[in-house]
This record gives sequence, C-alpha cells and structure tokens, in this order.
Amino acid sequence: MKIILSILLLVLFTSCGTVEHKKPITSDDKIIVKTLAEADTTLIEFCKENNCRKDNSFKLIRANKSVFDYSSELDPPAIQGEYITIFPGETLYIEAEETDTKPINFVQVKEISNPSKTIIFRFWQKPDAKTPRMMLEVTNPFSKPLRYNLFMMDTFKYNLYKTSSCPVSGKIFEMWGDTIFQLLFENLRFVQEGESMSCVE
Repeated sequence: MKIILSILLLVLFTSCGTVEHKKPITSDDKIIVKTLAEADTTLIEFCKENNCRKDNSFKLIRANKSVFDYSSELDPPAIQGEYITIFPGETLYIEAEETDTKPINFVQVKEISNPSKTIIFRFWQKPDAKTPRMMLEVTNPFSKPLRYNLFMMDTFKYNLYKTSSCPVSGKIFEMWGDTIFQLLFENLRFVQEGESMSCVE
C-alpha cells in the first residue's frame, strides 16, 4: 500500500502556503497525458484487484489564464487505507462505520444507499469567477463534527502543501484561489467533547 501511495503523491509533504506564487508562471498551457504504456507496472498490477480510477480527464484554468489539461487512462483509487484523494470534477460517496473517535472502514460507493453513513466529497473549479476558484463541499452524516488534515497538490511539480481545514458539522464549503491538481484528506476523526471547533492546519 505504501508503494501505491507514493505513486499517487509523488513527493513528500512540503511547507504550507499559497501554491502558485511559489512556482514560476509561464503562459504556456501545461498538457499531461498518461497512457497505460506509461503507467508504472506496480500500479497496473494493483489496479487489477482494486477500484482504480479509469479514463480520468479534466481541464483547469490557472491564475495567469493558462490551461492545465489532464488526461489519464489509469489513476490510483480515491481510498488508500486511511487516505482519501479527490480530483477536480469528482464527487465521492464514501461509506464509513462510526466509532467514538473516528470513522473507519472506508468504502467508495457509486450512489447513496445508506445516507446515515455516507460522507460526500465534491471538488470543482468555479469557471465564472474573474480569478479561478477551487471549491470543496463536504457532507458529514454523523452525529459528531468531522475533522481532517488536508493537503493540496499543485499543477506544476505536483508538490503537496498543507492547507487549513474546518470541522464539518452537517455540510461545509471551502474555497481556494490556487489551481489545485488534487486534494488529499488524512487523519479523519471526530471532534471530541471540549475540543475547539476552530479551523486547523
């Protein structure tokens, strides 16, 4: 599992901050196409027995108006152990069991059949804004507020940057001015009695 996760993340976590101002911006469109011929053999074998993403594609507008165009025949699954990742344009329905401290036993489903145990993640770029905005919507079906650590991956060198996240009680929306390739959620847990409801990094 660690091998497959490293394929997805590509690099170790780096310092937090605004992504696009840390990298030189050019006017050239960045186009990435991944085919099965280019895929790592470990990933191909892993995906034979796991729910990997297939034929994934999307386009994002950067702050300088250049286009990030992504197309891939095969990507790792949204769930990898206790990690959850989401690409722009995806809506994930994740069923989980509730314990006193955290949700466990994540399973991705195609539609909601158990609303009381299904966490919903929706991630997209708002196209009509003057400055591109990435939007995240999270729905928590459980009785306790849900907290997680959140990382965003840039569209230049695929570095991960820690970003803030807020507890989810019911539903929450978050927004970024950066163009984000994907988000990674880790350490999903419930806010405990007496714990602060403040946003964290």
